[in-house]
Amino acid sequence: MLNDIFVAFGTISRIPVPTVKNVNIKRSVIYFPLVGIFASFVLWLFQMIFINIFNINITFILNMILYFYLFQYFHFDGILDLFDGFGAQIRDIEERRKILKDSRIGAFSLLYGIFYIILYIFLIFQNKDFWYMMPIFSRFSVPVLLSISKPAFDEGLGKMYFPFKKLYLIPSFLIVSITAFISLKIFLIGIISSIISSFLLNIISNKKINGINGDVIGANICLTEIIFLLIINIK
Repeated sequence: MLNDIFVAFGTISRIPVPTVKNVNIKRSVIYFPLVGIFASFVLWLFQMIFINIFNINITFILNMILYFYLFQYFHFDGILDLFDGFGAQIRDIEERRKILKDSRIGAFSLLYGIFYIILYIFLIFQNKDFWYMMPIFSRFSVPVLLSISKPAFDEGLGKMYFPFKKLYLIPSFLIVSITAFISLKIFLIGIISSIISSFLLNIISNKKINGINGDVIGANICLTEIIFLLIINIK
């Protein structure tokens, strides 16, 4: 179990962990929400520290910089790739694959990446309660997505997670359910956000590339957080 936790942290964060020899990357997905819990704790902790030094707006900006550096950078890169790959007016799957593998930033990723960040920050500023819990549910969206999808390609990060055992959802859900003791409402919103994002991206990705890849997995984390923030801002 401990090795799986280390693999989870090493895969979706910059937190240094011991090197694991016998890697079970599929089983490590169970503990992705645990990485989210740690990320939420870091956000909460530094909010408590920064708020005593800076005003509320600077505090949130600094927290976002820290969060993206430690936990969100790779996932944000995934959604940027998706903006380019899925936004392009082409039908050939191989052409989309080339765009997804291209590390250069295109017009779609630049434009919609800016829109994403603006919306992200705006939504956090509009509701400063429980926003720091979003990493828990966004990481839970990964096992949800993997349980309903298939790999688009025969290689790459996305392929490594398949075949994915749907039973892995149960222990992963139990980890997330801890949040219900903090706020049942936020727990339900988080689960709903994870499900909506996963099913939506799975449908879109199947139409575009006949499955999912690593970029889609990363984009799902980002999209779940936007949906979560949108829902908690509903009056």
